[in-house]
Amino acid sequence: MFSENGRISKRQIRRLLIYDLFGINTLLLPVLLAKYVGKDGIFSIFGAWVLLLCYLVFLEKLHRRMPCGYMEYLKRSCGTFLSWVFAFLYFVYCILLGAYALYTETSLIQKCLLREESFWLIAFFLCLVGAYGIYQGMEGRARVYELLFWFLMVPLFLMLFLAMFQWNTDYWTPVFVAGALPVVEGIYLVVIFSGVIFLLPFLVGYATKKAQIVVAARQAAAFHFTINVAMFLILLGIFQEKALGRQRFPVVTLMSMVDLPGGFLKRQDAFMVAIWFFTLFAFLCTGLFYAQTALTQIFHTGKKFLVLLGVTAAVYGISGMFYRTAWAEGLYFKFLWYVGTPAVILIPVIAYLSAERRRSA
Repeated sequence: MFSENGRISKRQIRRLLIYDLFGINTLLLPVLLAKYVGKDGIFSIFGAWVLLLCYLVFLEKLHRRMPCGYMEYLKRSCGTFLSWVFAFLYFVYCILLGAYALYTETSLIQKCLLREESFWLIAFFLCLVGAYGIYQGMEGRARVYELLFWFLMVPLFLMLFLAMFQWNTDYWTPVFVAGALPVVEGIYLVVIFSGVIFLLPFLVGYATKKAQIVVAARQAAAFHFTINVAMFLILLGIFQEKALGRQRFPVVTLMSMVDLPGGFLKRQDAFMVAIWFFTLFAFLCTGLFYAQTALTQIFHTGKKFLVLLGVTAAVYGISGMFYRTAWAEGLYFKFLWYVGTPAVILIPVIAYLSAERRRSA
């Protein structure tokens, strides 16, 4: 029997994080790494993994020092005004994450499943279902993703295994040709795409045991980076560096190239897109959930429905901007590069140092 206590277990946290990290990363990250770092993108992935593991050590210490929920901790540590500023930064960051997840998922559905359907209609129904899931609470959403996990991952592992027979390892070399600066920029790019890790403090109020949050995050990060390495090597070994850098969703193209034994499934790419449908949808819901949490703190309101309605409308509108104008997507990545990612990395650090200073005063 499931418990109805509003809490989620370590396994559920791990699988939620895997969903959030998997979808957007496997679709877009190999393309960007191939474009800007080339074959040395593999070293950027490993470098980012090391940095994130170090940051998780800090988050583990932070969680032990938090006697309350994260938003309340910010208020106690940094004061009312600064906590409001931090909540606003989180709100903007999460709204943009959710909007970009919606834009990417809708574009993928248009490309692979509903070629003649309206972007706006698909996005509307995704927003509607996502808002309903958020309104029902964290626990119910975690259960659904927990049950679906292996139904989605086993077909993926099978397809990646079969794809290994088509790669050419000569396409992996030469290495160490990009230079130190591009590799460092590639590391930061992988960190940007792992941004959900920096939102872990929000889970303190929802985990069965807060000590298990970082443990689950380490396991999710290990899975995430292993898949990223495997995906990058497979795509690089099949498409080569330049062709990989020019594609939109190369992993979906890969699914259509893999021959299943027996030939019983002719359009496995349409079947496999279900993996990215659910993982991108999970990422959309994560953006909605954290944006709702931050907006509630900003306005100090308990009107959950109205807050969620406003957040959902904002996500829908911004995703339409990504769809209609190319500059909006470029502006989004500039925000992540220069403002959003540094902010969500530094806010917990500032709060922790401020709390320690108050404690020692």
